[in-house]
Amino acid sequence: MRPWSFLFGWNYKLIKKNRFLLRVGTSFPVYAFTSLNYLRNSESLDILTPQRFFILNSLINYKISKKINFTLFYINGHGLEKRDQSDQANFVTIRTGIDNLALSNNMSISFSPEIYFLQIDKNNGFYFANTFALKHKKIPFYFSSTLNQSINTSINAKKFDWNIGINYSFRSIYSKNKIK
Repeated sequence: MRPWSFLFGWNYKLIKKNRFLLRVGTSFPVYAFTSLNYLRNSESLDILTPQRFFILNSLINYKISKKINFTLFYINGHGLEKRDQSDQANFVTIRTGIDNLALSNNMSISFSPEIYFLQIDKNNGFYFANTFALKHKKIPFYFSSTLNQSINTSINAKKFDWNIGINYSFRSIYSKNKIK
């Protein structure tokens, strides 16, 4: 199994009032790994190569209720390598979160449909995605799946893609202690 990316992110909540959240952040360093073909001593080699990025992001979230929220999320990324890498990318999504809908006393489902725009250098596209999660109240592991469908794009990627994930929820509760 090879790594695809490492991302170290920092976020700051500028405004957090009742149902409204405004957050800004950065991710640096970000390492994305790709297989690049190099010629060494007249021999062609595929080498797993890290590429560095600097990313800025902002998020606006509004909670309608404990189970329903709307999010507007923006990411701007800049490639730091001089060759074999994208220079700039922009990502904007509008997402609805619908959380913990009861299927039984112990089972629930959550889903997050979204429409997003992605621009990588001179290519761009519009997409639809939806993430589902199936959870059990007494088990910290749960299943999830993300479906991704292109609507209109010039980006060279699959028109439809999906995955299945096994996740672990830490469910830890932390509180601030006031220093006397």
